[in-house]
Amino acid sequence: MTIRKKKRQAPTVRVECDLVLTDPATDEPWLDRTGQWVDYRSKIKYGILKQLANISEDVTRNMADVDRLLAHVIVDWNWDDDYGDPIPAPQGVGAFDDLESEEINWLLSNVPGLSEGPKAN
Repeated sequence: MTIRKKKRQAPTVRVECDLVLTDPATDEPWLDRTGQWVDYRSKIKYGILKQLANISEDVTRNMADVDRLLAHVIVDWNWDDDYGDPIPAPQGVGAFDDLESEEINWLLSNVPGLSEGPKAN
């Protein structure tokens, strides 16, 4: 009989979201993620970190890898869709397709250990 080891649970860090998108015509908020959060892995494997750093330098050139890498570092979130329904935690390719480009940029810029901002540390 083979005894399986328990899978290690990577530590996480919760980043409070401050993203608010406004309508340029009315200056009214139409997407407000204030009070929502994203749980990132606080320990990221070196290979993933290198790939994320390359994406941060040129997001448009590396868009094919964004889903896979973000799904690797995002453990959970409490984001909702346009109707206020919860968006399931991202699990892989295509998980971010319905997000706005500003949301993707926010997610990338807040990966702990990758950016300099206080939210990501």
